[in-house]
Amino acid sequence: MYRLVVIDYNIHYQSFADDFINSRIHHDSTDAESKNDHAVIIGRIQKLLQYEELIKKYCNRPLTDENFISCMYDLMVNTKQTTSYLSHNFQCHFNRKTINVITEAVNAIGLFKEEVKPMDMERFFNECKSNIVPAFHSRNNQHIAYFLNQMDSYGLISRNYQYVIEVNKLILGPKNGKLLTAHSLTCALSQINAVNNPIKTMIEEWVKKIKYSSLENGI
Repeated sequence: MYRLVVIDYNIHYQSFADDFINSRIHHDSTDAESKNDHAVIIGRIQKLLQYEELIKKYCNRPLTDENFISCMYDLMVNTKQTTSYLSHNFQCHFNRKTINVITEAVNAIGLFKEEVKPMDMERFFNECKSNIVPAFHSRNNQHIAYFLNQMDSYGLISRNYQYVIEVNKLILGPKNGKLLTAHSLTCALSQINAVNNPIKTMIEEWVKKIKYSSLENGI
């Protein structure tokens, strides 16, 4: 499928990866255990699709046990070595006007249990630090995951934002107080993508405003 869509039809890789995940979100099972298992599987596939070079490397090889083991070794061992080269920040520097819009959005959506101020969001996005000790408290992981994913989709923050959240210890979960990881954000994103939730439309509209502000005010 990768060869057909990306190579033959010249579709952008990220569009292929997003469509691959989104077209497999829904399934017929209704029990919670099956839904959770499906969300985990989707999360793992989504993580694998982050490594385009790995997909490119194995797409033309026959599906043999040897190639499967080699691919899994590359994913679990070699890709761990590459995390040291991943950016530890969002690769953005928003100006005050855009920070004000982000602050308004975060409070209106209710992403954190704390009401945030512009200086909080400036440190969060521009410096990857939290003004709240030890970190901001998520009100709903799915909403945060969707908001950050939309920010990424509009090119406002780096694509490895999940890793940035984890490595900088920026957000605590709403119930257990554990720090959010790249894996937990991936699972939360898969779960919210699988349902119709009006909060998604609200988030999308706010991110559009943030994008417009960044273009109008030069980030």
